[in-house]
Parts: sequence; structure tokens; C-alpha cells
Amino acid sequence: MIRWPERFKWIEGRKSKVKYVQGFVRKFASLAENVFIRLAPLPVPGVNKKENLNKKIIVSLTSFPPRINQVYYAIKSLMLQSMVADKIILWLAAEQFPDFQIPEPLEKLKRLGLEIRFTEDDLKSHKKYYYALQEQKPDELIITFDDDLIYEPKAIERLVKLYQRYPDKIIVNRGLAVTYSPEKGVDRSDPSRLYSDVGVNSPSFLVIPSTGAGCLYPYGLMPSSTFIKEDILNLAPSADDIWIWYNSLKGKVGVVKTKKISRALCEVTGSQKICLDRINDAGGENDRVLSRLDYRNTPLTDPE
Repeated sequence: MIRWPERFKWIEGRKSKVKYVQGFVRKFASLAENVFIRLAPLPVPGVNKKENLNKKIIVSLTSFPPRINQVYYAIKSLMLQSMVADKIILWLAAEQFPDFQIPEPLEKLKRLGLEIRFTEDDLKSHKKYYYALQEQKPDELIITFDDDLIYEPKAIERLVKLYQRYPDKIIVNRGLAVTYSPEKGVDRSDPSRLYSDVGVNSPSFLVIPSTGAGCLYPYGLMPSSTFIKEDILNLAPSADDIWIWYNSLKGKVGVVKTKKISRALCEVTGSQKICLDRINDAGGENDRVLSRLDYRNTPLTDPE
């Protein structure tokens, strides 16, 4: 069966004159991908059970009650990857799941290798990296994804292959190029910069990673400031992409993109009733977060 995002990978990044066609084809591709992921048989097992002499791949994501019935499809697409993860961890806030009850489809995925971990705190979208990175071992690569997307089959493979060239950088499938000036601060207002060359052939400090589209972290890369809960909740409670980028600046860690134009992102049907993008972008929260952060002593103000 055809994976439609692969067939229509040219759709993103086109000029405005094809926006109508772009929207129609993306809607059709998303529908086709949702049909595919429901019909595709589950792999057995769903994670790599063989001894891996190289780095272990740990996939980490989080969810919450309004999406707990849709995250199954995101995880299923991650089990159907060309490069299979050694572990897939779903982080859930214990306070949101009384008696630790989860839907039966997720129980099925547990039997195929999914690991579900309950946390004492609800750090919202930050849960997908917060605990996994602190537990990370030297022989592990952490890759974060979101709970509302169906991932194309090479989402993991692209990240791992580029990591081999840049073993001390954050590797992303998708990222937004920004500009900075002391007068205006960080400017992320141009959406076309999602398809910029910045960060493609060399690491950049001016790419905000899309941590939910596939974001790879080598061991020990992020500074300790990344994990200060009080700062997360006070400065960027719902903006994990910006928080990761900001702390990568503090740690002087560059970001590299796997491609200039990322694959079209297919949303799981029914997953967008509550959406962070509406809060962060349309609601202006991302800009408020950026204005609260201190860029002194980072590569933006003190380039090497």
C-alpha cells in the first residue's frame, strides 16, 4: 500500500498560488494515511528485540486524556518504521489516569513492546523529553515524537543516519529558522522559514526544532537548566520546542535538519480537538515565551 506523505512530499513549501491545491491534496493524503494506519497489520514484536552492537534507539512521547484513544495510531506508525526502535516509552501523568487505566488498544501495544510510564508531575508536552533524557545512558539515542501524527516510514532512519555525521548535535526532521537582533529579539513570524536552507548542510543556532516531528538527542547533550521544573512552568509551560531550543543555545548545541522541506505531517483523525498549536501560535503564546527568555551569554549575543 502506498504511503501518501511520501508520494506527496513535494506539497510542503510551494508558493501561495498553489495553496488551494496544496490544501486539497494534503487533506486527501491525510485521509489516505489514516486509512492505511488502521488497516496495516501490527508488527510482532513492535520493538527491536535483537542485540544491537551500536546505539540503542529510544522513542519517547507523551499524551493526555483527550488524545489517549488517538495516540495508538501514532505509536503504531512508529512501530512500522524502516529502522525499528529498541524501546518506545509513553509518558502519562498519574493524576490524569485514575487507577492507571488505559484503553485496550494501548494494552495490545504493551504486549508488543510499548512501555508506559506514569509520572508524579504533569509537565504537559515537556514530558516527552524530560524524564527520558535524564535517564539516558551513553549508548542510547533519545528520539521524541508527538501523539497526534502518523509518521512516514523513514522518520527514525533519517535522524539516525544524519546523527552519524553530527554526533554532538540535535537532529530534527523539521525545524523553523528564526532571525535575531538585539532591538527586535527573536523573529519567527515568517512561516516560509519552515522550509529554509538554514540548518540543512551545517548546524545552526537559528533553528527551533519541531520536537514532535522527530527530534534526536545524543547522550549528555542538554544542559542541566533544561530540567528545572520551576523554570519550565514559569517560562514555557506549553512551549517545549522553544524551551529545548533555548537550552540548546545555553549549552551551545547546534541543530541540524535532515531535509530543507520536511514530509507533510499527517494528523491522526480526531486528535486536534485540543491542540497546542492553537494556543502557542494562534494564541500568541510562543511570542510571549520568546520575550520572557534571556539571550545573554548565548550564541545569539556572543557568537563563537
